Amino acid sequence: MWLLLIVACSGDDTITNAVDASTDTSATDTSPPSEAGSDAPTAGACVGLTVGPTGVSNANALQVGSRKRTYVLSVPANASNQKRLPLVFVWHGDGGTGAGIRSALNLEAPASGNAIFVYPDGVQQANGWWDLDSGPPTNIDIALFDGLLTEIQTHYCVDDKRIFATGFSRGGFFTNHLACFRGDKLAAIAPQSGGGPYWPNTAYNGDGQLTCPTPPMPALIIHGNADMTVVNDPKLPDGGWQSYQHWAYWNHAAPRAGYNFASDPTLPSPCFAAKGLPSDHPVVACFIDGLGHAPWSQQASTVWSFFARF
Repeated sequence: MWLLLIVACSGDDTITNAVDASTDTSATDTSPPSEAGSDAPTAGACVGLTVGPTGVSNANALQVGSRKRTYVLSVPANASNQKRLPLVFVWHGDGGTGAGIRSALNLEAPASGNAIFVYPDGVQQANGWWDLDSGPPTNIDIALFDGLLTEIQTHYCVDDKRIFATGFSRGGFFTNHLACFRGDKLAAIAPQSGGGPYWPNTAYNGDGQLTCPTPPMPALIIHGNADMTVVNDPKLPDGGWQSYQHWAYWNHAAPRAGYNFASDPTLPSPCFAAKGLPSDHPVVACFIDGLGHAPWSQQASTVWSFFARF
């Protein structure tokens, strides 16, 4: 697990709200993906539900097992029991906070009040701030996801078929890890500047691909090609290339042996989509020349456009 040692140095203190356009070769391309669908939430009522407070609340706590876990919750002003809203989980990097990643990624702007966002706070563990080494029932952060999902569904009208996850750095790693074990709960993921999934106690198949216990997962992978914190190199078993290959492989219809990971370009440039995948399980990758371990200038609009397809 040498890879975890590389990631342990990456935290939200490396993130800024804007990416320097001089190091992001596609910073002037603001076109949304051509496949993007409507961002209107699925209609439906939550009969008898008393809706909780709206707006941004920074001081939320939830008891998960023996631990009190904290999180930031952002609920649009139009939340009611008459319309189901998507729910987006956002996972920060090592040393960061939910409030910090909310400010850094600015994911809520393109959603235009059409989703609930939750930003959990991690706790310091042996190898970082999210557990990438275990699955349920011992993983405290998967338990946090389960607890937060139940808590938010209790107080807000959530579209259970439109629950999403994204994250930066180790939060990107954890997004992939979570999708491996909670793919039956998530509609799509968008890890950024991360890698994985991997798990030392789970079987890998003859092609060297981790076998996740949950279904294929629509995935958008964003990574800087100049990222030297989480190296993005197709020759190494880490970074965005590993994530792209994992999800493209498992989302491809069987038989998968010999799958060559061919792709077609898609918007915004320089993104591309894996060929030969079912339309309801696409895998899109955006590998940005000149971008280091930092958010891409187009990540917020690209992530929401991807989520809006489901």
